[in-house]
Amino acid sequence: MARKNQLKRFNDAVLRWRRLLWLNNYDITVRFADEKKAKERTLKESHGEDTEFAVFGTTETLPDYQTAIIEVVEAEIEVKSDYDVDGTACHEMLHVLMGPFSDVTWEMLHELPPAKREVYKKWRRKAQEELVSRLAGIITSLDRAPKGQVSK
Repeated sequence: MARKNQLKRFNDAVLRWRRLLWLNNYDITVRFADEKKAKERTLKESHGEDTEFAVFGTTETLPDYQTAIIEVVEAEIEVKSDYDVDGTACHEMLHVLMGPFSDVTWEMLHELPPAKREVYKKWRRKAQEELVSRLAGIITSLDRAPKGQVSK
């Protein structure tokens, strides 16, 4: 599939979740990320520790301006089914939804003395990814289930 179609496929899923998560007021930009830079950024955000999270891309939000940028690794989109692309788009849009909370926790961490911050930054990242992943699973299951039936 052509590069442009891959990005469109993911962007369409993002727009669908923007509507379903009541984030229509957000301006969302979706673009391809450099795979090497995405891996470096993930390593930096995990403070040099290996992470169990896949490097699909990144989401940056500016809740005060109601904008977000989602960067995705092209090679990751190419191998995903439409079902998986939809679930990943939901996950990334939940990062947008959680943006205000993420900002508050980040600011709180910077109130700590520098020597105490690192461990909390690691916990924050792990907790945030776990919460967003679980919520994405719940929400996509509810969205995909026939009315009145939800699988466990």
